[in-house]
Amino acid sequence: MSTVTPAEQTLTTETTDTADTGLLPWPKVGLLLVGGLVGGLLWGALARVWMRFISTDPEFTWDGTIFIVGAFGVVAFMQAVALAVRRRGVRRRIRTVTRVVTMGSLVAVCSGPAMPLIVTVVLAPLALTHPHWGVVARRVLLTVAVLPLGMIVFPLFADLSPLRAVVGSLWFVLVYGGVVWAATASAAPVVGQEHRVPVAYVAVPLTLALVAIAVMMTGVRG
Repeated sequence: MSTVTPAEQTLTTETTDTADTGLLPWPKVGLLLVGGLVGGLLWGALARVWMRFISTDPEFTWDGTIFIVGAFGVVAFMQAVALAVRRRGVRRRIRTVTRVVTMGSLVAVCSGPAMPLIVTVVLAPLALTHPHWGVVARRVLLTVAVLPLGMIVFPLFADLSPLRAVVGSLWFVLVYGGVVWAATASAAPVVGQEHRVPVAYVAVPLTLALVAIAVMMTGVRG
């Protein structure tokens, strides 16, 4: 007769409570975190070059470049943490806190004129990772998530040549499409809670985006 220790029972309970069934070995956790950070920094560099490409009056500052590259690095690292926590089979409470923090970190890549994109980088991953919510609900989320993209893309065609505007638009979609893909690590549902709508995940970014749009419109009118 085999005996199961309390520690093994706890591990089994926590593992079955995760969205992924296998435990990720610690060496791979380290590689995941390093890969997330490095990948994020490289993605941030890509975003910085894109900003230079679409600018009609380009200015280079080390402070701005470090902030942009660092912001993407932080976001990617936090998403790697969320994935590692999920794959390690930690307690649900810790996993929930990690998801909230990692989703909150997305604000870092939505600063300034890009603040309305908070809606995109939060709602799109939720729609992509929650098939149990139904087709209609997910399509509504995706539609709302796509709307802020126009606030970035349309001005490009007014300020740049058609070819440059098209390239800049595709480049922009690539940059933030990568952010959306990375955010699926923290947006994916917990087993047993697939039908639950994380109200805070939806309400907070929408509120911030509406405030940002109101501030921007006030500035334009002023």
